[in-house]
Amino acid sequence: MAIAVAQAGAEVVRLRIGTALERFEKGRGDFATAADADFAAAFRPRVVSSSLALTWVAGGRRAAYVTDGDVAGSVHFSAGLAICAAAGCAITDLRGDCGGAGGAIVAADEATHAALLDLVARQLA
Repeated sequence: MAIAVAQAGAEVVRLRIGTALERFEKGRGDFATAADADFAAAFRPRVVSSSLALTWVAGGRRAAYVTDGDVAGSVHFSAGLAICAAAGCAITDLRGDCGGAGGAIVAADEATHAALLDLVARQLA
């Protein structure tokens, strides 16, 4: 999903060079561009520290965290993923496989995880 969102975002930037980007205000200093309307409408994306964001998911402050980064053995993800696993979060790679190499979808509950898998599958198809 993160790759698809980044690619869609890059396309938005290419199409809008020299024009102002539309911003969706979500809070103080927090916004998303129009890269993927379904994703933005459902999940209100933001970019923050991976460990902090994963801890927020484990604690129920955020619905999910999605990345296309290599999370296997990464010091940037290991602690946060361990906390999420202990909290019972749903954790898979971008294709829904456990322990796969290829990003991560970490969600506080199975319904959110399923919705994100569906969005990611549409982008990876």
